[in-house]
Amino acid sequence: MTPELIHIFSAGDHYSPKTGSSVPTVIYELSQQHHLQGGATRVIVGRGTFDGFPPYPVGGIYEVDYRPFPERQVRMIDACLGAINLPRINKWKCYGGALGAIPEDFHDWILVHGEPAIIRPLRRFRPRAKLALYCHYELLRWYTRPEVNRVLNDINIAVCISEYIARYVSRKAGRRSAKLAIVLNGVDTDRFTPAAAPPAGDPVILYVGRVHPEKGVHHLAEAALILHRRNRRFRLRIVGGQLLAKGVPLSEYESQIRRDLAVLGDAVEFVPFVEREHIPALFREAHIFCAPSVANEAFGLVVAEAMSCGLAVVASDRGAIPEVGGNAIMYFTVPNSTVLADQLERLLINQELRQTMSIAARQRAMELTWSAAYQRLMGELQNHGGAPRATVARSNVAIR
Repeated sequence: MTPELIHIFSAGDHYSPKTGSSVPTVIYELSQQHHLQGGATRVIVGRGTFDGFPPYPVGGIYEVDYRPFPERQVRMIDACLGAINLPRINKWKCYGGALGAIPEDFHDWILVHGEPAIIRPLRRFRPRAKLALYCHYELLRWYTRPEVNRVLNDINIAVCISEYIARYVSRKAGRRSAKLAIVLNGVDTDRFTPAAAPPAGDPVILYVGRVHPEKGVHHLAEAALILHRRNRRFRLRIVGGQLLAKGVPLSEYESQIRRDLAVLGDAVEFVPFVEREHIPALFREAHIFCAPSVANEAFGLVVAEAMSCGLAVVASDRGAIPEVGGNAIMYFTVPNSTVLADQLERLLINQELRQTMSIAARQRAMELTWSAAYQRLMGELQNHGGAPRATVARSNVAIR
């Protein structure tokens, strides 16, 4: 019998294709695969998050009343509570409304996306449920080692979206737990498809994502200026803003990038935030995709989507990007913008190499389908479906 899956994610995020956030995308894609297999899904969201953000068409949606997210000082109090083996009660107060959407006798899977503080109360108040902590990023940064191990004790499984994240959790715990499972994210290879023919004109180098220092857009800008000085012909298109939302003013970082690249004239184009439905078309209008991330990417969904569209990709070798791209993309190590320029130049001047990398990228993406990700996830859930081997004792602190 196909189990029911309940997804809980960030209280203020939107379960909508209008958002650029990757976590709702993952939830939707997995829910769609689960629906195709006859499974039921419920997605718990904060009331009001659909204002201007129409919901994804799959999954039973339960709107609940979440309290405002705790201020920094209150979060620090929570961290101190966690360090002395007490629940992070203030974070739980934010998410406590989710309990009303979960039957008291629920015995299938609750997938908690990135909120470890709510694991302990869920284990207490929904003891029959199977709990999965879905690790999309370095979510345990402010957790002590004993607290990390209490989280691991309380869950059935920690789903890591890459080996990089599994190693991160292991470092935080001081051990490699048998509860860690790696389930790489997927890509919709039916939506993200190559162009019928390469676009005409000078090769287009594309960036899509947040225009933020941790995403390394300044390294791409430096590489573009190097290529300009080498008299290489290309067009550069930078898509996105400081946040994944429309109408956000330019940050000083974005303004500086624009000033630095003004010398390129019409060869550079800046496009504000674009909703997900328009991203495949942007990929098909480009020849090369660049992901110059400075941060350690937990997966790199946009890299997989660019590969699925048959773009030759140059990316930094940070975090899980090499797991996603394998031998199908070209790499550089930040902060070496000169090497980035060299890699881009190879693709600009060698159309045959571009075509070879395009084919390799699409082939790699075909190994990363959402169907494959879902099958892997369900297999891991089945393997970890028994009762947790250890649980923490109940605290006398009220956490409702």
